[in-house]
Amino acid sequence: MELLALYIDNHFLLQKPEYFNFGGTFIFDFKLIDDKLNIEKKENPKYIKNFFGDKISNISAIVGNNGVGKTSIMSVLNRDTKCEIISIYLDDDKIIINNQSKIAFKTDFKYDALGASEELYPLYYSTHIDYNLKSISSVISQSNLIKDSLEDYYYDTILRQVFFLNGKGQFLQKNYQDIPFYENLVIKVNQVNKSTFLNSDFYRDATIGKYINKQLEMLWNHYAISNETAIHGNFNFLNNFEVFILSLLVTDDTFAQTNSNGNNFGFQDILDAEDFDKKLLVFLKKRLDNIDGPLYRFLEEKVEITFDKTEELIKKIESYPISKIAGGFEFGQMKNHAIQTIKRFLAIWNLYNFLFKNTEIFIFEKPNELNLSVKKDPSEDFLKTFIKLYQNVHESIQYIQFEFRIFNIFPEKRLSTGEQSLLNFYSSIYSFVRKGEQHIRQHKQYLLLLDEPETGYHATWKKKFIKSITEILPELFNELNQKPTIQIVFTTHDALTLSDIPNNNITYLKKLENSIIKVFKDDDPEKPQKSFGANITDLLADSFFVDDGLMGDFAKEKIQETIDWLNSFINEDIVNPEVAIDIINQHEALIKIIDEPLLNYKLTEMFQTVFPNRIDKENTVKQIRDLAEKAGIDLKDLT
Repeated sequence: MELLALYIDNHFLLQKPEYFNFGGTFIFDFKLIDDKLNIEKKENPKYIKNFFGDKISNISAIVGNNGVGKTSIMSVLNRDTKCEIISIYLDDDKIIINNQSKIAFKTDFKYDALGASEELYPLYYSTHIDYNLKSISSVISQSNLIKDSLEDYYYDTILRQVFFLNGKGQFLQKNYQDIPFYENLVIKVNQVNKSTFLNSDFYRDATIGKYINKQLEMLWNHYAISNETAIHGNFNFLNNFEVFILSLLVTDDTFAQTNSNGNNFGFQDILDAEDFDKKLLVFLKKRLDNIDGPLYRFLEEKVEITFDKTEELIKKIESYPISKIAGGFEFGQMKNHAIQTIKRFLAIWNLYNFLFKNTEIFIFEKPNELNLSVKKDPSEDFLKTFIKLYQNVHESIQYIQFEFRIFNIFPEKRLSTGEQSLLNFYSSIYSFVRKGEQHIRQHKQYLLLLDEPETGYHATWKKKFIKSITEILPELFNELNQKPTIQIVFTTHDALTLSDIPNNNITYLKKLENSIIKVFKDDDPEKPQKSFGANITDLLADSFFVDDGLMGDFAKEKIQETIDWLNSFINEDIVNPEVAIDIINQHEALIKIIDEPLLNYKLTEMFQTVFPNRIDKENTVKQIRDLAEKAGIDLKDLT
């Protein structure tokens, strides 16, 4: 499904109803006649199927200067506003209309009404951190990724970037060869206050909370940190890891104890286990017993519950014959819970074993932190393996009661604003698609709304932007089982990016002097006529992008001052006027640094007319020769 057109009946930024075409197979015209909306359809003669690849249905741009409402329109596309709209889609060869207004309309074509589950799922992204943007619902936008503090946001951002670079960085590097990879990392176990656990509303108010709090106190006493305010003492890396992981697992240790479930283990059995490996295994058995006692006993009898037999355990659970239990409860849900629990504990066990077995290879400059460098063999392979194992754990524990980072990662390199912007964009989407198959991700098509995503990029990177998203985004979304298609609408005020977009795919907005927002239609003579494959200079020279020429206002003002100063003497036929030497030198110096050759030549001529006594004959001859050479003139022909 592809969004072809949008009609907005009322919006606080628009003085009248407006409509937008996004450059698809058909173009639509909306005309309000006698309080009835007429919608006419015609084929887009410039449409090219699969132009951006078979996984991207289309890419469109909304362009305009600051304050024209680009973000507000993105908010409408993201379904965040209450304004009345009509959306037109194409699904295979079928036109579909979603009328979210009270407007009566008629069409000159057949269409179907949109079903409840058919609409493209929008994903809004902005690289800007702005409190106002939090009102635009999004799971990937930077403003919405800030949870409790900027410190948490910083560490979460580093983690997303490291996961992305480790998993998909090779695709990014094809387009951005100079993108930096984190080469040296310091890793510490996250330090969380006990009060964060103990004072949770859920655990404080619920009956189960007293049970959980008791287990947490037992755990922290066991590790001799009962008098600390944080959950671990921050003394030893592996010890800190053990306490942190066990604390998280305790918060998920909730169950309904019955005659059949949760009777084989107590929490003290976990603490009494000899080492962390055994503690983790006992905890896994306790969780399986809590989920379903008969299933736990079946697994112990038929397989034996150990971490090196997890594949066999999962197969046994999948083939377990019971489908329902008393009361009609779907046993399949319980089986899935047991399988996910095994995978979670296995991911933790794999990470811990990797750390434990390689403690002699890792660099522990301080006992509570781990140092990894890709420049030092075999540290590069260890870093990649560590990040992959950590990512598996991080993703497996995200849906328990507390979603904490296990590790804080401190990179040695500080990225530039543009590098941060680039990595934040791709890593946010990668994090989204890696979070598993929750209900919000069960979609076959996504409408990706990118609000000035190339902010902070160097001009070279801006030129690469469209090519990179056509290659990288399909690769990222392929992480989802549905292998969805995506449609992209992005906003910008920069002409550089537009040379990769067909002009029919671009909506131009402009704020007029009376603050009216103008939406340029195809037949508007003032609409820019060039974009795809156009020369960047031609794009920039269009008055839509730069009013009154390409020269900067500061330079224009300085040069105009010199022109006016020289004309004040020329108009009075004054030669070699008595003027302070420093003022003369200032204007002469400005003329010399003007890089536009014709303007430089003309001003030099004016200056020499007023001050013939300051003519630099050698420099004048050089200028004449340079101009003649550029014009293809042989000076000998002039003699």
